Amino acid sequence: MLSIFRKQNVHAVLYDNVIAKLKKDYDFIFIDSGPHLDAFLKNAIAASDLLMTPVPPAQVDFHSTLKYLTRLPELIAIIEDSGATCRLQGNIGFMSKLSNKADHKLCHSLAKEIFGGDMLDAALPRLDGFERCGESFDTVISANPSTYVGSSEALKNARSAAEDFAKAVFDRIEFIRLN
Repeated sequence: MLSIFRKQNVHAVLYDNVIAKLKKDYDFIFIDSGPHLDAFLKNAIAASDLLMTPVPPAQVDFHSTLKYLTRLPELIAIIEDSGATCRLQGNIGFMSKLSNKADHKLCHSLAKEIFGGDMLDAALPRLDGFERCGESFDTVISANPSTYVGSSEALKNARSAAEDFAKAVFDRIEFIRLN
C-alpha cells in the first residue's frame, strides 16, 4: 500500500484519495486548513476550487494574513511545478472577529483594497455568542438556548450573524459557478 502513495504527487494526495472520490456525492465540500505553509495547506489548495481567507483585524493576525497572501502565488506555482493540477477559480476574503473600532475599520478598508471585488460583503463580527460557544465546543447553530451559559440575546445575535454570513458565502459561490 505504501508504494501506491510513493507514486502519487505529494500535493495531490488529498484530492486523489478523498475529494475525487466524494465530489459527485456532494454539492459542496469544505476543507479547513490553517495558514501554516506546510503539506496540508498545499494539499488543500490543490484540492480546492475556491479559497476563503479570513482576515482578522488584530494587528498580528492581520500581518500573518498578509504574509500568507504574499506567499500564495508562490505556493500555487510550487503545486503546479510539481505536476499537480491547481483548480483555483478565486480567493474570497472576509473579515472575522470584526468590532466597531477605528483600527478594525482601517483593517477592513485595507482588506477591501487587497481583495477588491473578491471581498465578501458579509463579515463575522466579534460577538459574545461566538466566544461563549467556543468555550463549550458548540456552534451558535448547534447550541441549545436552554443550556447556553450566556444571554439568549447574545446567542440569537451570533446565530443571526452566522446565518447572514453563510447566505453571503453560498450566494458568492453560486455567482462564481454561473460566471
